[in-house]
Amino acid sequence: MSKELFRHACSELDHSFTFASCNKHAWLCFQTAFQNSAKIYGPLFLITGILTRKIFSPKYVVTHFVPSVCRSSAMIAIIGSLWIRVACLLNTANGAHFRYHYWLNTLVGATLGILAEKKERHAELAVYVTQNAVDNVYRMLANRNILPHIEHGLTLMYACAMGILYAFQKYDRKLLGSSEGAFVNTVVGIEDQPDAMERFLAQQLRMIKSVFRLAVAPSSDLPVGTPKEHVSSPLLSPKFAAHVNLTRLCCHKSTCVDFGLLGYVKGFLIGYSFKSLTTLIPALVKPSKFTTAAGRSKIITKCFGHPAVRLGLFLSLMSGGTRSIQCLLRQIRGKEDPVNNFVAAFIGGLSFHLSGSLDFSAYVFSKAADTFYKFSKAKGYVTPLPHGKVITFVLSTMVIFYNLYWEPHNVRPSYFGYMNSVTDGIWAQMIKSSHEMRCQELSGPNLANYLQWYQNSMKKYLRPFASLYPK
Repeated sequence: MSKELFRHACSELDHSFTFASCNKHAWLCFQTAFQNSAKIYGPLFLITGILTRKIFSPKYVVTHFVPSVCRSSAMIAIIGSLWIRVACLLNTANGAHFRYHYWLNTLVGATLGILAEKKERHAELAVYVTQNAVDNVYRMLANRNILPHIEHGLTLMYACAMGILYAFQKYDRKLLGSSEGAFVNTVVGIEDQPDAMERFLAQQLRMIKSVFRLAVAPSSDLPVGTPKEHVSSPLLSPKFAAHVNLTRLCCHKSTCVDFGLLGYVKGFLIGYSFKSLTTLIPALVKPSKFTTAAGRSKIITKCFGHPAVRLGLFLSLMSGGTRSIQCLLRQIRGKEDPVNNFVAAFIGGLSFHLSGSLDFSAYVFSKAADTFYKFSKAKGYVTPLPHGKVITFVLSTMVIFYNLYWEPHNVRPSYFGYMNSVTDGIWAQMIKSSHEMRCQELSGPNLANYLQWYQNSMKKYLRPFASLYPK
């Protein structure tokens, strides 16, 4: 490493754009990160309070809501500000910028930051940063040609994760956390406990069939285990229904074909409605987006066009495909066990190719890994490590922040954008001011990937905050 290039004061390299001393720059990072994090955590905890109906209690607001928002925001602010300040101290002490400085500063910041957060959130935060760190490590190795780039890797990762979660829904639902359990139950459903939406759809389908004089007696009141030859279908004639229900292992109260078709319809409606509403509501909050014809066309396309249809088809195939294959496996194998659930959800999860969201795939996979860890711990296969959540969080954060500064091309675009927005563009400005140092330090395909990322992405991250920092 050429030390001559790196013998700069911190104010000349890492934060030259603020014209501030190290202490003032660290304090600026703390203020900015705290304010922007509060804007993110506030609505999240508010939604949780509304769903649980606790937010309407003044005591809950004072003792839980406000402290939770402040502590979570302080955690982010502490990590960011100490990352800056400790790096400045190390660079000044050694008279040069070394890579290990950007591991040690994260070690200090992440340790003190996680201790500022409530213990109840340590596990959730550890799972979140771990899946980001694993993704960073894989990209680091792939960009150095040590590991291959796996084609359709996101789809396979999501399919495996859904297989694990759906298998544990059959094996032991208590092992599923609240978020992953709610996701699996909403998208795929609980076979013997149809939700309100599914019951409504089944009723509508029976009404449609009655119009064409093909209706048979409804079966929603029949007990579980009734022979399938005697179970009626809102979609099929009794003669044909008898040929598509050859197994009595299913617990749903309609025919297997109906059970699958309801999943297809339900999944599409959930996906299409979710994409449309999440695009339309923010647009309504900012009416300025409707002032131009191009803005209106863009919003309409996102709400009701290709993106909404793709998400609808993904969840439709995920739900209906999983149900249909599960019933088919029961017929082929002649028994019911978690293997059927895993294979069915894995095949249904291949529809993720229609969505392709890296963050969502990694999030679901992290939840599946956490569920598998709970299972292993319950069986005694693994021994919990003392302070394991804190250690996992700190080590994972060290990997993430190293990549955020030295190899930002290994970081997911959404996560880099999050860090940049939380710091009001400070992070992108640091990358820009230390660009030459990075070009000298990186090499080979890793350098080529960084230069390509810098050329394609930096303008996007710098533009929203251009007015805050003079050139």
